[in-house]
This record gives sequence, structure tokens and C-alpha cells, in this order.
Amino acid sequence: MVGNVVSILVWLVIPAVLWAIPRTRRMTGNWIVALKSVPVGCSTALFVIFLLAGLAGLNSELWVLIVVPVAFAAAIGAIVGCARFIRKKYRAENRSEIPPFVVLFLLFVCIPGVCSIAYSLIHFAIVQGDWRSFELPPEQGVELAFEERPIHPFQAEYEYRLRFGKADGAVYRYLRVNTGGRTAFNVYRLKDGWLFLRDKDGEYLVDAAARRLLVRFEYGGKEYVAACPDRVFHDYGWITQEGETVFYAFDDQKVEAQPLPPDLFDGWSFYGSISNKFFPAAERGELAFPKKPSPVPPVQTAPSAGD
Repeated sequence: MVGNVVSILVWLVIPAVLWAIPRTRRMTGNWIVALKSVPVGCSTALFVIFLLAGLAGLNSELWVLIVVPVAFAAAIGAIVGCARFIRKKYRAENRSEIPPFVVLFLLFVCIPGVCSIAYSLIHFAIVQGDWRSFELPPEQGVELAFEERPIHPFQAEYEYRLRFGKADGAVYRYLRVNTGGRTAFNVYRLKDGWLFLRDKDGEYLVDAAARRLLVRFEYGGKEYVAACPDRVFHDYGWITQEGETVFYAFDDQKVEAQPLPPDLFDGWSFYGSISNKFFPAAERGELAFPKKPSPVPPVQTAPSAGD
């Protein structure tokens, strides 16, 4: 909220300075009037964007159909109203010209975009290759952490992995690369102490004691699991069958799959969620994903480790 207010007020610095100086306050040249009017329109548009973006249920289509046109109309209205007020108040005798307003409006709109792109590029160049680690409660006597690494300077794309044990001598198992979307996982606890992770792209079983991460998938009407590798992979997995054996491939690495135990999800429970850190179930509820439900709904909330 504070950041939004600051963003709106920043646009008003230039007209505020020009209004504070008596000489520039009374000037009615087209460029000076535009400098006192266009930033007001930009701040108005930003206010409208923040206001409409806060409405519940606002999606990408509504952004194009509602937010952008309304914000643009608000900006034009504020600019025209401010310019007319200045010219009328100080009895401007020169003819009003549109080009200065158009040039400054495009300039003020483009500058934040250019700065944002430059910042993103610099930030990505600095942090690329750095893994961010989110500690989970220890499982089966093993320290466990979820880690992510950004792989695109602008879009929300990440590589994911689980770390079993401490940094020195730790074992890493990799999840599918997220090629679009913020980090969002639900974490469930199974009756045998395993964990079950789900995001919009996949479902995984975590056996902390054995330092294993298994991807869950369906093939031929049956459910299987396959061990995830200790390296980054980008292919979403392709499945083959040779005789009675089903294989799951991570890029070019084929892994023999095993049938999912039929009673594995008996008595499972919601344990927490992961976004910018791990949130226990007591702090935040389940995240919603646009995908089919799991085989059995959670029946209770699992206590955090140590309870």
C-alpha cells in the first residue's frame, strides 16, 4: 500500500516544483503547461490502475478490456482539465498545441518501463545462479529445504530442487522447471511420514529418510511414481512401456516407474504451503490450483514438527 502511494506521488514532484516557483507557476507556454499537466495525468492513471487491480476477481482479460482503457481515459481527462485550469487562471494568450502533451505523455510512460527493464536485467545478471532456500521442518530426522532459482529476467520462471541434509554433503533432487508462474506449492503429510507436494505442473512424493523425490503420474488408467534425478531437467516427461515395465523420462534419462501403493493417501493431511517461504498449515490454508483433485481429500490438518 505504501509503495503504491509513493509511486503515485513521485509523478507529482515535477508539477509541484513548477507550481512552487512563482515565475514558472504563471508561465503558460505549451511545454511548461504540459510539464505541469502530464505528470498529474500519469499519477491519476496509476491511481486508477491500483484501485481497479485491487478488485476481487480481476483477471488478465479484464485488464485489457477495463483497466487500460479506464486508466487511459482518466489520464487524458486529468491532463486536459489541468491544462485548461492553468491557461484560464493565468489568461494564456498563446494558442494551445497538442504535440508537447503527446511527447511528454509518451516519455513519462516509457521512462518507468525502460527503468524497470534495466533494473530487471541488472538484477537477473547479479542473482542468476543463486539458489534461494526455504527451510521446511526436519522430516524423519533429516533437514529438508525447498530451493528455487530464477531463470528469466522478466518472467516468473524458476528451477526447483529439494535439499536433503545440510549444505555440506547435502543431497539434491530436482523438480520440473516452472516455465511460467510464481512459486506456489501445497505440502501434505502422509501416514508413513512421507510428504506430498503439488503445484500447477506436477505432484511429488518426498521420502526424506531415503533422500528420494518421486514424481507421481498416470498412465494407462494406473498411477505410478518415478525417482527424480539429481540434475536439472526441462522436459515435462514422456512415458513409454516395454513389456510390463513403464518408464518415465527426464529429458533423455529413462527411469523405471513403480505402481503407486493403493493405500498411500489413507489418512493424509494438509501440512503447509510454499511460496516465498514455507507456511505451516496453522498460518495459511491450501492454495488453489486449476487442476484435477487428488485421489482423496485431506481429512485433517497435520501439526507442525515438534508439536
